[in-house]
Amino acid sequence: MQLTASHHNASYISVESFEHFIADFFCSSGAGNSSTLVFAFDTLESMTAARNLWSLHSELFFITHHTTCNSLDERAVYKAVLSWDLGSIFAVNGLQGLNNHK
Repeated sequence: MQLTASHHNASYISVESFEHFIADFFCSSGAGNSSTLVFAFDTLESMTAARNLWSLHSELFFITHHTTCNSLDERAVYKAVLSWDLGSIFAVNGLQGLNNHK
């Protein structure tokens, strides 16, 4: 996994950069501009590594390029608000979509 530091404490993560650590990934839309990203990690170790790394940053943004998250041939940026389910090795991100980029 690779984090790209920006100004201050915010960091950006391309979901594509850690797809080899997850068994499944999808987005679902909520009311308004809200979405939920679900990361199903392949192992508890992968999830623990992500949690340890991601928790070091006060602001975290995910960049997606997935059909359930944004339009075809576009990328979307989402601000992270993570919760962790260690029993099912899921990380659920209830978040707000920021913008799309081609």
